[in-house]
Amino acid sequence: MKTKVILGKEPIEAWDAFVGQLKKDPDLLKITEEMNAAYQKRNSGS
Repeated sequence: MKTKVILGKEPIEAWDAFVGQLKKDPDLLKITEEMNAAYQKRNSGS
């Protein structure tokens, strides 16, 4: 998608819609939460 917007094959609004979709994706939200928790755990032990 990013390449299509850069090359002018898709409007910037398509990128905004794509990002909006990702922010609502429950699987991506779960992955983000797990990664944040793992990062915090790793840094708290230092």
